[in-house]
Amino acid sequence: LLIGDNPEPTQHQRIMKAHELFLPWPQLTEKLDELSAAMAVNDVPAIRNLLKELVSGYEANCEVVDWVHLAHERETFGSRF
Repeated sequence: LLIGDNPEPTQHQRIMKAHELFLPWPQLTEKLDELSAAMAVNDVPAIRNLLKELVSGYEANCEVVDWVHLAHERETFGSRF
């Protein structure tokens, strides 16, 4: 199973390899800590932004329909939400 866009051949004609982009471990752990912190406070916009940053090709396909998040927004910013 290849997920990469540019598979390359190997010595075996039916085996391909891919070169995936990745973050070095120290950067990845930092981003995972940020993601964990955003999840702990239910910061949905931050979670979505981190996913866009970390997962190549990730694109949210709809608006946030998280009722807890929306209620929090109303409490924080008033009735304009």
